[in-house]
This record gives sequence, C-alpha cells and structure tokens, in this order.
Amino acid sequence: MTTRTVPAPVWAVVLLVGLCSACGETQFEYNQQLNYTASLRLQNAEPTGNDRTVVLAEGVDFELTTMTPELVQYKGRFKELQIQKLSYTIRDNTLNADIDAIEVALGPLGAADPSAADAVLIATIDSLPAGTDGAGDAEIHHENTSAASPLVFDLDFGVAQGTEFQVQAGAQPPTGGLTLDVELFLTLIADPI
Repeated sequence: MTTRTVPAPVWAVVLLVGLCSACGETQFEYNQQLNYTASLRLQNAEPTGNDRTVVLAEGVDFELTTMTPELVQYKGRFKELQIQKLSYTIRDNTLNADIDAIEVALGPLGAADPSAADAVLIATIDSLPAGTDGAGDAEIHHENTSAASPLVFDLDFGVAQGTEFQVQAGAQPPTGGLTLDVELFLTLIADPI
C-alpha cells in the first residue's frame, strides 16, 4: 500500500459566497473537486495453511492548508460538510477475482485502508466481475457525513479506497490489480469571519 500527496494541478477550486436567506447573514461556501488516481495492485502470494483476508487498498493525501491557503482563516468556523458526489472510472483491471465492492473512506493523513479504525466510510463502488472495467457514480453514505466532518474541517486528510478478498486455506490468492480514477465533490460551509 502506498500513500502519496496529490499535486496542486490535479485539483480544481471554486469559491462561492452564499447568502443565508433565513438569517440574513453571509456564510462562506467552498466547493472542492478532488481528482486523483489510485493504483491498486496485489502482490503474488503463495497459498497458506490458514484462511486469511487479502486487502487491496491505497490511500491518497490531500493537504488543503497548502493547496488552498485561503481556507486556513476558516479553520474552526466550518459548520457543515456535504459530500455531493463521487464519480469513478475503473480501468486496466487485471484482477482474476470478482470485486464485491470498493469502499472509499476519509481518514487522517496517511490513511491507506478504508476499514481502519480511524477511517470513516463515505462511499461504496459497486461490485465488478474479474477483469472488467467500469465507470459510474458511487453510493454516498450521507449518514456518515457528520463523523467524517472533523477530518475534512482539519483541512489535511487522507482518502483511502480498497476491497478485501477472503482466501480459504490452501487456495491460491487472487492476483492482478486495477487503476481507479476518482472525482470527489465536497462542499464545506463556514460561519462568516
């Protein structure tokens, strides 16, 4: 598993200042589109005498304090995170096993496994047959948005994506890999300065 920081040219920023119609106050609304590519590869492994879980996962770090320094002044003022959409393309799929689902989670910097204790599941990509490419929009887990909010409000966070394969004792573990292209659309809303 590897974790890498995505360079500034890979992301796009749009700033919007909205008017709160109920209270007449101005609020700061920041829309962030995070584009990244994850390369998920399994190492060749030999069968073992035990049942085991094989994890296929990779993380990508986003350091918004560096990428978007104008956001730092709103740190501590963010009040809402909206996960708008996660679009994906799976390509170069050489896995010789079906994928039940790929989970996408937010976590601290360095997060590489979506099932880790400090990761919060935000989206699930549908199942995919072995060796098949695909594209679409992931299922967003809006019920986890409030748990994921502090990670994003910190402005430096990781995105982990992965899947697991259950391998029976004596069975050959799956091999291969895939490339996952992701567009993640987030909105952060903050109280005015």
